[in-house]
Amino acid sequence: PLFVGGRYLKLERNISQTPFVVEGKRVTELSVSEVIGDPIKDFIRCDSYNMVGSGREDADVRMLGDGRPFYIECTNPRRTNITQEQISLIERNLIETGSAVQCRRLQIIRPEDTKIIKEGEEHKTKHYCALVWFATPLSSETLDEINRLGSEAIVLDQATPIRVLHRRAPLVRQRKLLHLDLVHLEGHFYKVRIESEAGTYIKEFVHGDLGRTVPSLSSLAGDIIADIIELDVENVSLDFPPVITQ
Repeated sequence: PLFVGGRYLKLERNISQTPFVVEGKRVTELSVSEVIGDPIKDFIRCDSYNMVGSGREDADVRMLGDGRPFYIECTNPRRTNITQEQISLIERNLIETGSAVQCRRLQIIRPEDTKIIKEGEEHKTKHYCALVWFATPLSSETLDEINRLGSEAIVLDQATPIRVLHRRAPLVRQRKLLHLDLVHLEGHFYKVRIESEAGTYIKEFVHGDLGRTVPSLSSLAGDIIADIIELDVENVSLDFPPVITQ
């Protein structure tokens, strides 16, 4: 097989990482793997391909910043002598056509490079930005207290979220928020920026998942109901693949 590595960006919502099909029907029109993988498949003339990301965000979450690391494994490629200029054309074409899915640092990688993605699963951190609604606007004292707590690490006990219980084992995992900053926008709306360990369920941290994530932003606010309106991933701190030097 031939391996292609890069970092992908999702500039719009409702795009899944891989084809999202439920009972034979597509849930999202676009997937990251098809937008990037199909032109790679056509160019390399391989039989099939498989995309592996360094984690994944939900379909309704944008992936911004420098993107999320991934690689694509191409099975039985008929074209193997590929220059960086040729592979960069795929990246440039996505930019020029205004695609909602973009990629950066697209390049042929060695098979042994793919282990960086797996090894990084436990060690990388992620930066998020979310638009949050509170049922009752917070007092300035509560806002200050949340930001005081957020200036240091907060350890969460997270039970497997209700929304993924059908496909994940029911466990309680400890996850760490490294930093949290909450800013009042207007009325009931706030912006929260979070740096967290890999594997943290951010949506559940905000609303508490019926008490399954402790503490939650809702509980820190004095058990005021909170919900997440929009979520963006702004950075995945895994250095992969290498920066291309011309």
